[in-house]
Amino acid sequence: MSLGFAVLAGPAIAQQLDSRGNVIPGTEPPPKIDKIPKERATEREMPPPPLPRPENLVQIDVPHFPGKDVFLDRAAISIGQDDIVRYTVVATAASGLKQVSYEGVRCGPDEWRSYFLARSDGGWTKDFTSQWQRVSDAGPAAIRFMLAKGYFCTPQGRPVATLEDIYDRLEGSSVMTKQR
Repeated sequence: MSLGFAVLAGPAIAQQLDSRGNVIPGTEPPPKIDKIPKERATEREMPPPPLPRPENLVQIDVPHFPGKDVFLDRAAISIGQDDIVRYTVVATAASGLKQVSYEGVRCGPDEWRSYFLARSDGGWTKDFTSQWQRVSDAGPAAIRFMLAKGYFCTPQGRPVATLEDIYDRLEGSSVMTKQR
């Protein structure tokens, strides 16, 4: 008579098997725990939004952005249960290069990251290189600074309460115009 053992890697408990190959009660390994934080797991599985439509774009003024035009897709704005405000932004550089990206802002730590970038064929590609980074009021990150401070976040470092609050801020902006 021989007892079989199946040893699992790591700190898990070794399973003991009886002579028929059944696991002996009390020797099962602990349940597998997902080591990926809930927020990152959600971001990993998140689908891209629809591409922006011209009638949903609102222009915003970004004083320290070295580009020409910045538009926000009103239809793609959301406030997640993870307190991340997600949105699609269309930015045109001074050179004429246009970038469309789906991004998120975390109000508390004043951080942003990109999730998807629009392709020239009309689809999206996942931005695998993007990491959370601090918003800044200069250069290309000035867009995220303006969105966070002017539209998405409260002075207490929380997202505004509702999408209507964001829409009111957009509508109340003297610099905001709807693209026609």
